[in-house]
Amino acid sequence: MSGPDLSPGSSQKTTPSADAVMKGRGFYNEHSRPQQKADSLGLPLLERAVGEMSMPRGADLATVADFGAAQGRNSLEPMRLAVERLRRRTSGSTPIVVVHTDLPHNDFGSLFALVEGSPESYLRSVDNAFTLAAGKSFYERIFPDGFLLLGWTAISIHWLSRVPCEIPDHVYAQRAGRRVREAYAEQASEDWRLFLGHRARELRPGGELVVVAVTTDGTGSTGGESLMDLTNEPLLAMVEGGSIRPEEYRRMNMPAYHRTMEEFTEPLRSGALAEDLTLKEAIRAGFPDQLWPEYKQRGDAMAFAASYTEFMRAFTEAPLFAGLDADRTFADRERLANGYFERMRSLIEAKPERARWDWHVALLRVAKRRASVSVH
Repeated sequence: MSGPDLSPGSSQKTTPSADAVMKGRGFYNEHSRPQQKADSLGLPLLERAVGEMSMPRGADLATVADFGAAQGRNSLEPMRLAVERLRRRTSGSTPIVVVHTDLPHNDFGSLFALVEGSPESYLRSVDNAFTLAAGKSFYERIFPDGFLLLGWTAISIHWLSRVPCEIPDHVYAQRAGRRVREAYAEQASEDWRLFLGHRARELRPGGELVVVAVTTDGTGSTGGESLMDLTNEPLLAMVEGGSIRPEEYRRMNMPAYHRTMEEFTEPLRSGALAEDLTLKEAIRAGFPDQLWPEYKQRGDAMAFAASYTEFMRAFTEAPLFAGLDADRTFADRERLANGYFERMRSLIEAKPERARWDWHVALLRVAKRRASVSVH
């Protein structure tokens, strides 16, 4: 799961410790089971993409990009599927190269430890396969023209390239006022067009891209509005208690936007991008909360709250606490983050149903028509 650039020099005021979007040292790998399960919804599209593409011959590379790889755990299954299906359609002399991309401050150490050491790694599936990494935002060009055979991104594209504006009264734009929502929607549209435009240049003719993304239902609801509010409430309490400064709170937000299916598909129906890319599949799927069934079975609110808090901490801690003032010490940030997530855990334990999020997932399969495109 890639995220926005919150490193020093980006549009968001940051602190020296804000050097990772996903919580590092393998924490995200250990607490992102819901994202991993959502990723699996895209595997049939990935299999169909590989089955229909024209394959390289001989020593010509078959290059696969894993856009927004995070720490690698959730990439193992889709990359293994892609590599195995590619090898069935190519000779052993065709090198298969998987390139994991994410922001420069991503925890690539955990990713490579997993890819090199896990028995589930695609490197153990076939011969003549290789793994590389690129530390760059997927809203920028990463590969040469016509270099990619296949692209994959899952539960990553909701992160924006930058924070378009402060959110004065919430941490999620989709729970804020109209002005903020419109600013985030505009940024999300610009980012999506950039993402597609760059991929259109990077894919070889006939190459394909599979996207798995959180979307909304027909009314524009994410299904997670209650959880978004629950994410905000501990911060409000900490501002009221004086531990977080009001100006810090105004900068503490989740730089994410969940596009509608219309927002995903519109650039691919007409205009310059549609001349170079074709939308082969666009499916909206329901995806039930992955932690809720265990709670319903066991009835253990304490265990559910602990698991859900760790799931939330894996992807919210860095972007939220990047908003702290630069004079905050490392100890300050640790204390405030620990206090925040303890408050979140208590709220979930008191009323577990508030945390339940039944997702809506967009499954998109896009193919390259021709070799060149202009980025708009």
